[in-house]
Amino acid sequence: GRARRGVKGGVRAGCERAGSAVDATWLHCLANGGSEVQLGRRDALASGRYEDVEKSEWDVAWTVVSRNGKYRVSGANQDGRTLLKMYDGRTGAPLTLPSMPHGEISSVRISPSETKLAFQLDGDRGPNNLYVYEIGAAAPVRLTDTMTKTIDPADLVEGQVVRFRAVDGMEVPNIFDKPQQATPGAKAP
Repeated sequence: GRARRGVKGGVRAGCERAGSAVDATWLHCLANGGSEVQLGRRDALASGRYEDVEKSEWDVAWTVVSRNGKYRVSGANQDGRTLLKMYDGRTGAPLTLPSMPHGEISSVRISPSETKLAFQLDGDRGPNNLYVYEIGAAAPVRLTDTMTKTIDPADLVEGQVVRFRAVDGMEVPNIFDKPQQATPGAKAP
């Protein structure tokens, strides 16, 4: 999308378009003006006034608005996994989602009826698969199985988040893929 530029508190801020409802009252975007991380923002198209609607410890990677503005869904990278959040599009109140499969969630779409959420999930034990979540259901449903039949997902490992302390004292997060057969007494290559 096109970038809008604004000034707030003397800080020049870019705003990358992320979505808007059909009434086009607000333009939802991602911005990092005045912040170390990218955050969710909405811009009142009539006045040019904007407000931050989502802050996270990590970058808000994307945000999607449903057709009629009933929902806003966003994803932030949290320790190498996508933390999916859903909000009431009118009040901004957070909504409860079921536990989602671990992995990188992308290509999120909300159905025109605003009853379903579709997304791609790229996990540690398999390639991208398509999921659909019926809003209010107990769990999302996987619609595709793209794993080759020659690889058993049980032979693959889930990455573990580990943290290392750097010489300057800063904690650095990493993803560690530990071979299943590795133990303190049996090292693996």
